[in-house]
Parts: sequence; structure tokens; C-alpha cells
Amino acid sequence: MLYVFDLDSTLVTRYRVDVLPGVSAKLDELAGQGHALAVATNQAGPAWRTATGRSKYPDPARLGARLARIADSLAPLAPVPWFVAIGDGRLELSDADYRDIEIALCRGAGSLDLRPSADLAWRKPGPGMLLAACAHYGLPTEAATYVGDMETDAAAAAGAGAAFVYANVFFGSAGG
Repeated sequence: MLYVFDLDSTLVTRYRVDVLPGVSAKLDELAGQGHALAVATNQAGPAWRTATGRSKYPDPARLGARLARIADSLAPLAPVPWFVAIGDGRLELSDADYRDIEIALCRGAGSLDLRPSADLAWRKPGPGMLLAACAHYGLPTEAATYVGDMETDAAAAAGAGAAFVYANVFFGSAGG
């Protein structure tokens, strides 16, 4: 079985690195049972920073470092692929701009297996990241469960043909 996790308000407090209650123990349990794991998250902030020049949006290298810190604090997620949707259809950035964001994001993430893409099919509610995760493991989408906190997460799972569970139910907590 493949379990794919959204990031903000699913594994950690939104835009922070604080692990939510129940997450560490559940991830340890899943890894111990031999389940495949991955992360799939929308992170278009760096694209917004590039498009607007506004520093309120994250710098790609700093975002990469944040993702690496989260992976370091959740050992079962450190060696797995992290699928990151950086595109946003509301923005008009060039392919070169997105390449620069991808390079800086990956550089900031160090050895984390980060797989960013500006492909709009990856941005939830699109199913692209979940399809990529299943393809990475050679599993049919019916063998995958996506865990998230929003309707867009549920829609991505439905679009991919995967199961969906809300984070607060999956982790047995109130969530973020």
C-alpha cells in the first residue's frame, strides 16, 4: 500500500515545521509495516515571490530548507520522494523562471528527494502528483491513499482514482 501525505495542516502546522499530534507515531507504524510513503504538496509561494517581487512569499531555497527540516524530524519521510507543485495558473511566469525556482528549491533541500514541477496538472485539485507517486512505486492508483486536510486534496485523490482520508481522522487528532 502507498500512503501519500499533504504537508501543511496534515503533517505540520501550516507554513511551519512543527509536527502535528499523532503524526510521528503513525508514520513510524506505517514504515514499520513496510508501506510505501510519499509527500505531495502545493507550494506555489516561490512562484508568487518571483511574479510579484513580494518578500511575504517564501524564497525557494528557504522553502527547500524548510522541507528538509521537516523530513529530518519525520524520519520515515526523509528517504521518500516529495512531489511539489510549484505552478499556479494565475501567474504568467516563463519556463526559465520555473526552472530557476526548481533549482533553488532543490539546492535548499539538500539531499531530500524533492521532485518539483510547474505542470499545472500537478497542482491540487489536479491528480498529477498522486499519479507521479504511484508511477514512482509502480503501483496502481487503487493501491494508494492520500491523506490531507482540504477539499482540493480529496478532489486530487478522486481524480487519480486513489482513496482519501482526512488528516484528523487518519492521525486521530484535531489536526492543524
